[in-house]
Amino acid sequence: MFQELMWARQSDQESPQQFIYRMIGLKQTLLFQSRQASTDISYDHKTIQEVFLHTIYQGLGTKHADLRQRLRPLISNSQVTDEEILRQVMKIISDENEHQRRLGQPPRQKATQAHSAKVETADCNNNDKSRDTASDNKNLQTIQQLTAQVETLTHMVASLIDQRTALLTILMCLILQLCQPNSSHPLLLSQPPADLSNHS
Repeated sequence: MFQELMWARQSDQESPQQFIYRMIGLKQTLLFQSRQASTDISYDHKTIQEVFLHTIYQGLGTKHADLRQRLRPLISNSQVTDEEILRQVMKIISDENEHQRRLGQPPRQKATQAHSAKVETADCNNNDKSRDTASDNKNLQTIQQLTAQVETLTHMVASLIDQRTALLTILMCLILQLCQPNSSHPLLLSQPPADLSNHS
């Protein structure tokens, strides 16, 4: 999975947001697995974060070169959060979509027609932008919820591992005490030997 994160790239069917969501999912899975005691190979958080940011920059498609360049200052900081990256991507894409819509406006013919087209185009742009923003905000909330759930699950697993380790330690101590010759275990109730003179 680490190799998958290292060499991942955006597919032709993926939007930039979908690609980043997929990389966040891979990163969170790697972080979760690396915290488990039973994992044969684990990577520290810094290494996973650096590979994740490198893949975000290098894995975006060539048609999103402008997005890559505008993201570069942000993802150069290894302390940047997933939410900050997503917000910046959404803002850049929203600005670019609005720019493209403005360039695609039909030429003006008459003053009245131009005014009407302007109003309709503005309404359409606002509606599209609102839909894009609502969808992006929903996706961002989903990522935040999944991240919180992963953290909670990780803490629960770590707590269970600590409890199991403590129980095993206590059990080993008890076994060692029982195996020692002429030793009395505090949990065993000792009884004095019966007076054999009563049975003579």
